[in-house]
Amino acid sequence: MVSESPREAVPPTRWSDAFLDSMRRVADPETEALVREVLERDGPPGLVQMTRALEDWEAPIPATLPESMREWFATPVAFPAFVDLDRLRVAERLFVEYGPVSTLALLLTAVPHFFTNPAGARSFYVARIFSPESLRQRLLEITVFITSFTQYGGLAHYWLAPAQRDAAVGPLGVRKGRGINSVQKLRMIHAGIRIMLAATKDPERRWNVERCGVPINQADLCEAVLCFCFCTIDALAKLGIDQTPDEQEATLCAWKTVGHLLGLSEALQPADVAEARALHKQLFERACTETPESKALIRELVHIMRGFVPWWLGPMPAALMRSLNGARVADLLEVPRNPVLDTIIVGTRWLRQRHRLLATFARLISPRLVQWMATTPGAQGHPLLPEALARQLGSPRR
Repeated sequence: MVSESPREAVPPTRWSDAFLDSMRRVADPETEALVREVLERDGPPGLVQMTRALEDWEAPIPATLPESMREWFATPVAFPAFVDLDRLRVAERLFVEYGPVSTLALLLTAVPHFFTNPAGARSFYVARIFSPESLRQRLLEITVFITSFTQYGGLAHYWLAPAQRDAAVGPLGVRKGRGINSVQKLRMIHAGIRIMLAATKDPERRWNVERCGVPINQADLCEAVLCFCFCTIDALAKLGIDQTPDEQEATLCAWKTVGHLLGLSEALQPADVAEARALHKQLFERACTETPESKALIRELVHIMRGFVPWWLGPMPAALMRSLNGARVADLLEVPRNPVLDTIIVGTRWLRQRHRLLATFARLISPRLVQWMATTPGAQGHPLLPEALARQLGSPRR
């Protein structure tokens, strides 16, 4: 049975429900126009080929793409005024200090939280026909995606002299940081997914616009960005790793920059952490609903996360997921219960806050996550995480 979770009180914000409803009908016309050129030239197989090529964050922009799309990727980004380079440097430092732990926290909290949005769960479910391997690949891509823009210089531009340029730089002499390239590739992939979903006749992939809005719409994109930001900050705090107010503002700045690169309207960009938290709460309460897709995805997510730990710690990921997400979200998604572990985690909350016990546990298993990323080949055969960055994040030398 599918039911809606009772809405909790939401503090007033400057975004009305009517405005947010209208944003569920708005997507990204700029990139969709470029993707339609691929569809007109190469048909549906061309869209599939484009998506597979762009999903490799490390690979150069394919020369087979239409010239207009390659020019779009080569053009420097016009960042808005809220993109603060000093704050981005702080966010990069934070990730290098405890990146694997924050990535683990993100997978255990932000992803499940986003699954309470029916459109969010549906988009993960139908991006590929659901199977354990496809969700595993999505999680891997999320992890590498986060790493791409949180490494040093990931969201920076570099202008090169003519003698320094190569074919990958483009005619304007601009080399973009790895994070900019990754986020812009994802934005183009989103456009391809929207077009493919609109054209599909497959009942398993059919999209209900009345219930979910257009695929990957502005309101859902905003919720996803804020969810990944604040669920990670709050999960780290529960693990004993607190960010100062300035560090939280820096983390939000990084995620707002990602939102801009993904095509998020400035009308949905909050001014600061307080306003962003209020908007996140508003979006979450508007969408929070259980669905068959969300429960199926959680079962597979728990199964995948168990693979990161020794067999005797197999129940720990689900127990951590319940603790970090809270009973409301965990029960809605039917995260498995383990009465013994659940009781221990609740009863030792004061210990983990004072002595960072769960943070220590997370740090112990995080290198396994990094090593998995560093040894898994991407679409072009190279490791998805560069070896030098993997070592920096705690993976042993190979």
